[in-house]
Amino acid sequence: MSRDVPQNDGLRRVPLGSLIRDVRGGVSPPCEDRSASQGEHGVLTLSSVSDGVLRPDENKVVMTAYNGPLGPSLRAGTVLMSRSNTAELVGMTAFIDQDHPNRHLPDLIWELTVADCDPEWLACFLQTRQARRELQSRAAGTSGSMKKLSRQRIRTLPVDVPSRPVQRETAAVLAKLRRAGGRFSGMTRHSMTWSVSADAQAAFSIARAHRAVPSRPSNSSKYERETSSSPRCRSCTEPLDWFRLTSTV
Repeated sequence: MSRDVPQNDGLRRVPLGSLIRDVRGGVSPPCEDRSASQGEHGVLTLSSVSDGVLRPDENKVVMTAYNGPLGPSLRAGTVLMSRSNTAELVGMTAFIDQDHPNRHLPDLIWELTVADCDPEWLACFLQTRQARRELQSRAAGTSGSMKKLSRQRIRTLPVDVPSRPVQRETAAVLAKLRRAGGRFSGMTRHSMTWSVSADAQAAFSIARAHRAVPSRPSNSSKYERETSSSPRCRSCTEPLDWFRLTSTV
């Protein structure tokens, strides 16, 4: 049987609940139909995490007359997950790489505090086809359009965890691509593909160090590593089959 994440001695399968210390929800106060400006408090919308990267500008500003509680503000090093959305998008995740003190969680997005793995790696894993299928199978609801996850159901999700060096190196690749202008695409097809602009050549030097992206062919402007092959990290012996990197330059 084929798998999105290969099984070998370098991977350990554990439930997601063993990797997270806490799951916090937010609050959905009355908001205006516009995004928050600088200095204003905004509540994230589901679209802020629906394509696999955090988009803090996707928010609604809290009404000035509201004096009630707000959800937790965004903290660096945590992972966001939509607990309710369409069947295609429920359970989508995004890694938070910096604090956003004026951006707050709504009641439809969870904050995962990671305890026993690299949080950026975990956000990456949770967007693989394997994890997406598991999350979608755990979502419940009678509505034809909206499905919901429970804390208990996500805690049993199986996670195939590589060694710490692989986690750290993968997180470094993703961070470099993000800073260079990369973005996730194709998430509705349950794949994880990075599209990277022409000014991101430095990012590919790191990706090639993992052999996750081959050197650019001299006769092609596009190259791609499919998940059918088994490239390996240069500094260890573990496969990195669970993600695909694509250049469109």
